[in-house]
Amino acid sequence: GHSAEQAVRYAFRTVGRALWITTVVLVAGFSVLAMSSFRLNADMGQLSAIVIFIALVVDFIFLPTLLMLFDKGVYDEVERRNKLKSTDSQTKTVTQS
Repeated sequence: GHSAEQAVRYAFRTVGRALWITTVVLVAGFSVLAMSSFRLNADMGQLSAIVIFIALVVDFIFLPTLLMLFDKGVYDEVERRNKLKSTDSQTKTVTQS
């Protein structure tokens, strides 16, 4: 029942800490793998750590914006349908009277 902005704020208040902790643990783990003497493992560890960090940045910067943009379109469509339904029900009531 919240607006998109309120829902995003609530989600980051409740889930934001878990996102940070999970990202730090994963980046640390893959950074250890990046120190491998086997080149393929080192490259995979380094690339994985970078991608996971970028995913965190995207989660905090771009995802809220996208959610609010797409939700606004959905909200506008639902509001339009509700207005049509209320207009139809008022028309039926007047017609039946």
